[in-house]
Amino acid sequence: MMKFRVAFFLIALSLTSLQAQVTTLNGLKITQEIKWSGTVRINGDVIIEKGARLTINPGTRILIANGDLQNVGSDPKHVEIIVKGVLIARGDIQNKIYFTSAAAQPQMGDWSGIIIFNPEQKSIIDYCLIEYAVDGLNIKKSQSQISNSQIRYNFNSGFLTELQAAPKIIRCLITENGYAGLICKYGAAPVLMENLISLNQIGIVVLDRSKPNLGSASPGAEQNTGQNRIFDNMQYNLYNHSSELILAENNSWGSSDQSAIDGLNYDNKDDARFGSIDTSPILGARETSEALVVLSQNTVSQPAREASSGTPAQPVSSGQPAQIAPVSNRPKTDTEPVEVQKNITLQPELVIESRIEQVQPLLAESKTKENEKTVAVPQEPEIDMEQIFLEPFLDSPKEILYKEMPQLSEAAFMFKESGRIIISVVVSKGGLVENTKLLKGLSPIYNEAALKAARNFRYRPGKVKNQAVRFSTTIVFQF
Repeated sequence: MMKFRVAFFLIALSLTSLQAQVTTLNGLKITQEIKWSGTVRINGDVIIEKGARLTINPGTRILIANGDLQNVGSDPKHVEIIVKGVLIARGDIQNKIYFTSAAAQPQMGDWSGIIIFNPEQKSIIDYCLIEYAVDGLNIKKSQSQISNSQIRYNFNSGFLTELQAAPKIIRCLITENGYAGLICKYGAAPVLMENLISLNQIGIVVLDRSKPNLGSASPGAEQNTGQNRIFDNMQYNLYNHSSELILAENNSWGSSDQSAIDGLNYDNKDDARFGSIDTSPILGARETSEALVVLSQNTVSQPAREASSGTPAQPVSSGQPAQIAPVSNRPKTDTEPVEVQKNITLQPELVIESRIEQVQPLLAESKTKENEKTVAVPQEPEIDMEQIFLEPFLDSPKEILYKEMPQLSEAAFMFKESGRIIISVVVSKGGLVENTKLLKGLSPIYNEAALKAARNFRYRPGKVKNQAVRFSTTIVFQF
């Protein structure tokens, strides 16, 4: 019995040591089929070449450095993950895959994002969290699928689709991005179903000849059940700057009043040069989707990171480490950012989200073709009432009882900085701010003034199912 216990202990210790290992990449070109697992730190661009495939196992954490060690690529200052071949990042509800900043105090724009550029083969991203990039996902000419994922805290956009890209975006949380949840340009035609698009400056931006399908009730090739929740974005929910008619039927807009919906969408009613937006019929139910609540669980707090300083990263040796395993000897084969609008003033203007809507039940299943696996919503999700809930999941809109403006010193006014400071806060069950996190800042003196003011905000206690809960929300100060 003693020998058995010793052997069991040694095996457990070995497994723990293996899991604790961190693979460091100072840049990598993938030319075959390989798999990643465990923790992978990236200090330089990773390129999946045409004909190659990268499969990322459930629970893997990809920590991306703030700064490209190689100073190459379309964005020399930031690390890029460039997919010319195929990326299969398929987690599960209990073991999500993280693409996040390696910085000890991450901010929007720490890395460039995932760029998918393959018109011939589809990449799959399922149960992933993508955050702190410039554009979380930049999809060009691809018909890839992104499902059951959370795309947040990205400087410019959660999704940038361009060059006739037509990805399927299903049941994702696209929230709290610095400019837009989704940008469509150069003829992009993404299809969106059952997503929550909220708490961005603008929910969806449509440019050029792009034509996203957000919901089409009519039978035919474009038929799409919609059921997206597009509400409580700070400036517009949907901004149509194209000449196309945008189909956005059977969605929730935070209101059943057509005039209120139109007031928060921008189309030919505002400028005759642009196309219209078809929002009728409107999805009228106001029930919370438990599937989306469960999807957001355990992602408010960041995963453990490596220290941002210390021993310099070492290059990967010629032999593949345990976490990056080759699968086959496949032969080697061959943005323009949208600027955030600024209001230049010496005194900050506090921007607070004005509307909250509860999301509705989703379809039980969405089937895909070819190598895409069936995306199924848990039939009886279990909600952890001790989690930190996203603001849109509260029973009723948040209510601010007290708010404070940043108090700037004379030294701060000498610099006369302009821009937006975005702060994420966690509100206790009693309505007090218990934690603040800087998502997008200016200079340290402005940042500290904004953080100090945010800590003094007071809220009416938030409830889910009539039970007091902790929740996260965003405060934006515009200078």
